[in-house]
Amino acid sequence: MKDLVLVYPPVILEGRYSKLATGTEVAPQPLLYLGAVLRDRATLLDANALHLSVDETIQEILRRKPSYVGISSPTNLS
Repeated sequence: MKDLVLVYPPVILEGRYSKLATGTEVAPQPLLYLGAVLRDRATLLDANALHLSVDETIQEILRRKPSYVGISSPTNLS
């Protein structure tokens, strides 16, 4: 079993930056690169692509029972 889950969290299009949100996201490339290097130990959970809520994302992480969790933090630097 893989003991590391790399998580790209759901992007919430509400709140402070909602006027800037386009509703589309690109693949989380840094996590994809890291996952490729660690492919024998890691799985990628792209909650945004799977349309998971925050609670569903947490439940999916817990279901996989990893020893470690890596979480990406998408930002808007415009």
